Amino acid sequence: MTQPPELDEATRARIRAEEAYRAELRRPRMDQGAVLCLVGAALLAAGTFLPAVSVAALSVSLLGAGNGDGLVLLVLAALSAVFVPLARPWVLFSALLAAGFLVYKLITLMAAMSGSAFSQLGWAWAPMFLGVGLMLWGCLTPPTQKPMH
Repeated sequence: MTQPPELDEATRARIRAEEAYRAELRRPRMDQGAVLCLVGAALLAAGTFLPAVSVAALSVSLLGAGNGDGLVLLVLAALSAVFVPLARPWVLFSALLAAGFLVYKLITLMAAMSGSAFSQLGWAWAPMFLGVGLMLWGCLTPPTQKPMH
């Protein structure tokens, strides 16, 4: 039985580099849609803590209102973040639920504030709607393929 020839240092270095490159290609990566979903869920969750309604000098967030609306959106954002690596259709479902709930709350708040000159909407609605939009965009983005080499 013959021994394989001894490899020089440069050849061994090239083999190690090739093995590292192949291991990097096999490593699971998060695609663009997953990143968009996670950023959207984070924006939706952060928006529940921001001022949603201002009355005179007092600002109230959806969580601070005490009626559970902010908690519903926070749970939907957390579920979306958990479902990103598991099942993208569930993220789409929770994003659609959050979008519907946000539209419903916005319409009811605007109707309730229509008679008051001192009340206005806070800036929490922008990150929440942006977050839901990013979640929907991330769900509808096809997964990226690994480069072929």
